[in-house]
Amino acid sequence: MTLFGIEIKAPFHLRTRSRSWKKPASTDRTAITLLDLPDGCHAVVKGFLHGMPAQRHAQLRAYGLAPGCPVIVVQHTPVTVIRIEHLELALEHGLAKEIQVALIE
Repeated sequence: MTLFGIEIKAPFHLRTRSRSWKKPASTDRTAITLLDLPDGCHAVVKGFLHGMPAQRHAQLRAYGLAPGCPVIVVQHTPVTVIRIEHLELALEHGLAKEIQVALIE
């Protein structure tokens, strides 16, 4: 948007994410993380990336986020929000990038 000849960008929280996400092929062995999934996608937690502190693992398990747990991605802006059963949990993008998931068919 241009105002008085000056280019103005929308605030970060109003920008839309690209919707060009496509499901990886079944032969693709790359790790999918919560941050890679589009809004409304259903997935199952497969695990956490190496290097995550044990205390962080314990906090996530206390909220019900553990391997084998089904989740729904609610939104990614301004933070990633997931639904675990009846609980909505907001995660920073850095943390969402460390949680590996598998799509539910």
